[in-house]
Amino acid sequence: MFSGNRLWIVLLIVIVGLPGGLHGQAVIGGSLTGTVTDAAGAVVADVAVTLTNDANGIKFTTKTNEVGSYTFANLYPGRYTLSTQMEGFAPPRWRGSRRFRSWESP
Repeated sequence: MFSGNRLWIVLLIVIVGLPGGLHGQAVIGGSLTGTVTDAAGAVVADVAVTLTNDANGIKFTTKTNEVGSYTFANLYPGRYTLSTQMEGFAPPRWRGSRRFRSWESP
């Protein structure tokens, strides 16, 4: 198929070119996923969920799906405030704080 020199040249191109094609594939942040329920424990769809970065004020907004779930992806490490809003529902109240661990994948 390939003569000796051509095979080495093709292998060299593949080996040298491969890392460049994979550059930028690292995951730097984390994600937050949750479910919104009412006082009776039933899931609530179409709730506006806002996640605010406490350090810089940047807000990320999404809505819950038909099973009450939401996800925020590609988040940088830091402290965030989570809030929800839906007409006809009072805003939730929490006491204390929730701590989540984050780590960088290998």
